[in-house]
Parts: sequence; C-alpha cells; structure tokens
Amino acid sequence: SAGAQYLSESIDSTVAGQRDRDRGSAYVMLDLRPTQKMTLSLGVRDEVWKKWRGQTSPSLALGYWLGAGLKVRGQGGMAFRIPTYTDLYHRDPGNVGNPNLKPEQAWNYEGGLDWYGRRGTKASATYFRRLEQNTIDWIRDAGSSVFQARNFQRLDFNGGELEVRQRIGPAQEIWVNYTALRASSRLPVNAVSRYVFNFPQNQAYFGYRGTLGPGLLVKTQMGVYNRTWQSTKALWDVSLGWNRGMWRPFVQATNLLNTQHEAFQGLAQPGRWLRGGVEIKVF
Repeated sequence: SAGAQYLSESIDSTVAGQRDRDRGSAYVMLDLRPTQKMTLSLGVRDEVWKKWRGQTSPSLALGYWLGAGLKVRGQGGMAFRIPTYTDLYHRDPGNVGNPNLKPEQAWNYEGGLDWYGRRGTKASATYFRRLEQNTIDWIRDAGSSVFQARNFQRLDFNGGELEVRQRIGPAQEIWVNYTALRASSRLPVNAVSRYVFNFPQNQAYFGYRGTLGPGLLVKTQMGVYNRTWQSTKALWDVSLGWNRGMWRPFVQATNLLNTQHEAFQGLAQPGRWLRGGVEIKVF
C-alpha cells in the first residue's frame, strides 16, 4: 500500500496567538511472505515541514514459525513527532511553552517469542527498547510552581512483558500479564514530570471476559502497579452487559476498590465510579 497527505494547520488563540504551519507526507508499506513460515513487512514514511527539516522514518517487522506452536518475532522502526502548538506557545500562570523546542524522535526495537498451545493457550515473552532524542516533556523544577516545556537530549527505555492467555470454551478467556519498564535517567530530586517519567515501573494484571448464560457479557480486570514516586496501587474494573434483543442494559464499575491514586503528582484520579445505561440496537 502507499499514500500521501498534505495538512495545513492554523490557530487564532488568545494564549498562543496566530499561528500556521503546513506539512506533507508520503508512505509506502509492503507485506511479504518469503516462505510459508516467514512473514516480512517493510515500510518507509517521509514527512516535510517548513520550519523543520524533513524526516524519513523506516520500519521493519519479521516473524518466523519454528514449529511446535512457536513463533519468533522482531520489529524496529523510527518515530518522529513535532511539538504541538501547546508545547511551543502556551502560556498561563502554571504552564509556559517553549518556542525553541526541537522535534522529538525515537528508535523502537522489539523482539519476542510466542507459543500457541493446542487447548487454547497462548504464552508470549517480549523485550523492547526505545532510544529517544529531544524528548518533549513538561517539567516543574523543585521550588517552582510552573511547568515548563523542554527537550531531553537523550533518554532510553528498556522493558519486558510476559503474558499468558487461556480460552475457556468458545466464549470465555482469562489472562495474566506482567510488564516492567526502566528509564536510563531520572529527574532531579523533587522535580515533577507531567508525562515522560510517569510510567509504571512494574504492573501486573489478571483479567477475564466471556459470555455467561444466554447473553450476559462479563469483563473484569484487576491490576497492581507502582511508579517511582507512588507506592503500589491496586485497581479493579468490572462491566456487565446484555447482548441480545433490542434493549441491551449495561453497568460498569471503575476503580471498584476506591483506590486513591494519581496520574502524575498532584493530579488525583476519580475514586469508585459506577455508571449504567441501555443501548438500543435498531439494526
């Protein structure tokens, strides 16, 4: 497949002022099957802006069946993101943009092994690495009350994921997942990151979804995670819904344990949240 795009953006803001920019891009994707056991995907994307130099982003993905239900896989590619208008020009008493920001780019690498059992079991192990340059984040330094947009010259992430899924009959599935992630550097003491450094260092989930009886859909997931600045937290979500007939009631419970947690330092998330409704299926 192939395609091209042209995008013109403009804003008239009391905060960011009058701004405009244009960009164009083109891409080519190629999916191949060199052998019966091998899959290969190649891609390249080229993007051009008036303010910043053009950027070419290649990608490659490879999979190979080893036999006995085993598949080895790997992929790599480059990602590129220009600063948003907010990153560049936003200004209020608590946030200050930076018009000198550079676009961020990252090389992503991933490799893993999948095993497919004969009784509906799937197990996978994955290692991933992300090498970032000029990463954009909003940082509040120690002793300051203002977040400022800035580039990190170099930041690397390494992580791994283990997952096991098991089908139970034709309409039910359970799964367990564990992910670990580490960064090559840390923020200065008492500094606060709005985005980049708020990732969970460790997180584990157990989940179930399926159909019970003639039409009751059930999905539940319980997870635990920790961040560098936050102790281990547990979250439990449950949803029930009816999937037959014209009238389909549902109920959802989020954060059923009423855990007090924050998305980043100072931004508290909702506690226990219940909602319900009825979906009307006409066709």
